[in-house]
Amino acid sequence: MEPSLLFWGLALITGVPILTLVLGEGIERLERQRNPLVPFLRRARTYLLPTVALLLVLKTIVSLSEPILLLRLLETGVWLAASLTLLALMSSLFATGEKARRWQVPVPNLFFQFVRALAILIVAGYVMATIWGVDLSNVAAALGVGSLVIALALQDTLSNLVSGFLLLFSKPFKIGDWIQLGDIEAEVIGQDWRAVRLQTITGHLITVPNGVLSQETVYNFTLLNPWTWREFFVRFSYNDPPNRVKQILLAAMRATEGVLTDPEPLVFVESYEDSYITYYMGYALKEFADSYDLTDEIKSRIYYAAKRHQLTIPFPTQMQYRVEGRPRLAELSVSDISQFLRSLAYFSFLTLDTIESLAQTAIVEYYGQGDRVIHMGEPNEYFYLILAGTVQLTVLDLSDRTQAVAQLKRGDCFGEMAFLPGEPSPVSGRVLDDLTVIALDRSAVTQLVEASPKFALEINQFIEERKRAVQITKGVATQDSPATPTNGEVTASF
Repeated sequence: MEPSLLFWGLALITGVPILTLVLGEGIERLERQRNPLVPFLRRARTYLLPTVALLLVLKTIVSLSEPILLLRLLETGVWLAASLTLLALMSSLFATGEKARRWQVPVPNLFFQFVRALAILIVAGYVMATIWGVDLSNVAAALGVGSLVIALALQDTLSNLVSGFLLLFSKPFKIGDWIQLGDIEAEVIGQDWRAVRLQTITGHLITVPNGVLSQETVYNFTLLNPWTWREFFVRFSYNDPPNRVKQILLAAMRATEGVLTDPEPLVFVESYEDSYITYYMGYALKEFADSYDLTDEIKSRIYYAAKRHQLTIPFPTQMQYRVEGRPRLAELSVSDISQFLRSLAYFSFLTLDTIESLAQTAIVEYYGQGDRVIHMGEPNEYFYLILAGTVQLTVLDLSDRTQAVAQLKRGDCFGEMAFLPGEPSPVSGRVLDDLTVIALDRSAVTQLVEASPKFALEINQFIEERKRAVQITKGVATQDSPATPTNGEVTASF
């Protein structure tokens, strides 16, 4: 037996099984680690190794050297298996989305598909020219004759392909960016040789051909800055001073959690129309996907702030202008306020004349869910009586965690520090359900204390009870505080 034949025989008999076992063990270990190289190794063991081994047997041991059909088919099979293995290796090394391993190379999906197609064409050309003896020059000539027909037939396809490469090189966006295309605002979730796939905030999938996209103006919200800028417009009456309106609008944006302070929110007069003034409002946020919820919350706050500060939101077909004084909403008259005050037990110490006078100066205010009526550490400008809705009083404990002190409803009151000018509020008040309150300013509550010593005594007792409840909730018990609070609740009745 010839030495070379013996060498190849031993190499194939021992080498192929050993290599198969090594690849199988490697695949099993990498599968447990979810390594992206697993498909490459599996194709190498399943397709490439057996075909290469069979080809070596036929050429070295059987000594088939003539270009017979069986040998050509086997060589073609080897190159096909090599192509599949190479494509699996490329898919493992290049990441078109998020990288699974540090050693992976991130590439655009369109570029990856182009490289894969180029690799397939090179292998196919080699197989046709080397194994099957096809004259590629004749094929190229035939393609040259029919290239015009092919170009006309594939005009849209070629346009999308070329536009895709232009978009790839110019990089107006990347996967994960939020863009605006016409009236569509959506997130880029994929791009290939034909089209770009977008997903709207409502979950709808939109496919835009590259040729169409290259002719549109694309607004990218997230490419350059770590934050996103959102803007919208609101309208108010000429009766409302612009400086006052801008101050209220800025406060509504700043009070919304999620609105960034760097850069600062922006409000300015956009234009003067026939029956209203248009105001521009803009703010920054971290995630564009949150902009719809934040804008909705800001607009809701503006509505309640407008009612609270007696601003006039113009109607599209008609306007009602106030002549003098502060307008009072038709649904709540002075008589209604007076009747409500008389129904409260802690106003029973006051005379009817005092209550009627108080109703004349009382202010009806409206707050939406999530609004903060009072803030801990700041003086109370008003004493609030709840007509409708729910407000929760909270305080920071010794660990700076927010704890609930009380949950107040219709007939309850808060903002008692208005009776003690200069004293900061020990609690914050956050609206749980849309809130309607009667607000009494400091001058009004001062008159109440002067008008009735009994009322002043009850107010003083109520303030002390609220302070004790706050201290217990914070974890700072006093000597005269009760041993066990009743769920931290404080009644507003005297």
